[in-house]
Amino acid sequence: PRAGLGGCPACGAVGAAACCAHACAGAPGAPHAGARGMAMGRVLRERLRSEAARGGSWKIVRGDTVVVRAGREKGKTGVVKEVLRKEMRVVVEGLNKRRKPIKSDTPGRPRWVEIEMPIAYSNVGLADPLTKKPVRSRWVVDDSGLKTRMTVGRNASGAHVARPSLKQVRERVIKARWGEEGEPDRKPGAADTPLTEALRPTYEG
Repeated sequence: PRAGLGGCPACGAVGAAACCAHACAGAPGAPHAGARGMAMGRVLRERLRSEAARGGSWKIVRGDTVVVRAGREKGKTGVVKEVLRKEMRVVVEGLNKRRKPIKSDTPGRPRWVEIEMPIAYSNVGLADPLTKKPVRSRWVVDDSGLKTRMTVGRNASGAHVARPSLKQVRERVIKARWGEEGEPDRKPGAADTPLTEALRPTYEG
């Protein structure tokens, strides 16, 4: 009925995704399975990105311990050091490393460094505190009014996982950079403003 407008001849739905939703695979003029799958994949990815940008379905945050579900790092555990919500990816400390050339002082001889590359959000799962397995989670509010994540599904113990604090994230970053001794004390130099001068009031209120 709407074939003249580019719709499905069987149900009148417009577009590959709409036609696939009406199960018109065998209808004359309907797009082939590959086109329908690609269209539905794009629709699903856009919906997940929009939900993650609003914080609706994003349940993994920086500082979480996760287990890789798929890929060459499958089964390995690491800590999330960066979250890329628009790209639907996370960077896990020590996993999915790649060698990358950077400019060096010697002409024609780049210096190679190893960096962690992002991993797809769907390929990692929150590690259950008790079973140590990758599990799903959902946001809940406990009796004290604190919003936490409760592990659900197979291999889940039902434990509550709190969001890592900024202090915990900062301590982990300092430990990874400076080791167990922590950040070294920096002595003020000649160009630094003295503490007493920095704290001196400069206004009358």
